[in-house]
Amino acid sequence: MKKFIAFTCVAVMALGLASCGKGDKTAPDTSNPNTKPYTGTEAPGNIEGMGEAGGTPSGTLFVLPAGIQIVGSISGDYASVLYPESAVDKRDPSSMRQLALAQAQRSAATRAPAGVLERGCGSCVTVVIELRNTTSAATDVIFPAGLVFVSSSGTDQNGLTLKKTQVTVPGGGSVKVVLYTFCCNLHRDLPGETSVYNPPVVSDSPTVLDLCGLFTNKKINIEEFDNDMTYGSDIFYNEEYYHNEFRIQDMVWTLTDFGDTLSDDDMTFINDSIPNSL
Repeated sequence: MKKFIAFTCVAVMALGLASCGKGDKTAPDTSNPNTKPYTGTEAPGNIEGMGEAGGTPSGTLFVLPAGIQIVGSISGDYASVLYPESAVDKRDPSSMRQLALAQAQRSAATRAPAGVLERGCGSCVTVVIELRNTTSAATDVIFPAGLVFVSSSGTDQNGLTLKKTQVTVPGGGSVKVVLYTFCCNLHRDLPGETSVYNPPVVSDSPTVLDLCGLFTNKKINIEEFDNDMTYGSDIFYNEEYYHNEFRIQDMVWTLTDFGDTLSDDDMTFINDSIPNSL
């Protein structure tokens, strides 16, 4: 069916991105065996597991609430990418930006199947997760900002959430979630329905956390544009959503792949063009 889609002080935010990776970082609790702590000084273009820096993203394994289980594996979207990769020069930023725009625009034509929940923001890396609730009580599952979905093959793009989102899993029931995330490895392959992702980690990268902070109170997630995220809504025809998503993807690549800080124009766009959440 598709590749689906469908903090606040200006001076402080500008300073935060200009100094990404240059501040001190408090190490997480290393007694947790699921933790791969941040261990060095990073800079844009040199973030573990992002861009072409190598390694795996640092952070703590994402833990689900008690009684919530993942059914099967975390996969890519339901259909292979429609935009021909043969037309993309992955070494040319302008070509990849055109790809990101095409990804966002083509999402207007297709939807997730009926009953599938759509959450988050992004179009290049879409992951599908089915959650089962083994308890009798409805349980909220919060996907935090800075969540990184790591490709199990190491050849597909990793996905990054920039703003938290959540779903409610009914007691004794299950839900399937399409989670839209941002690509943080421009030169890797675009994921498809056969792609598999490892359990995500909550990033402790200073650069990633600073970037997430800029969108904490911004209206970017797909669920903020329409309360009904099941098949048949018109959300993917919302120009504001896909235009913002395209611009934000370019900002992510600026930090992960292009090795630069956000520009004054980027900061102005975040502060003035993206409305605050209600």
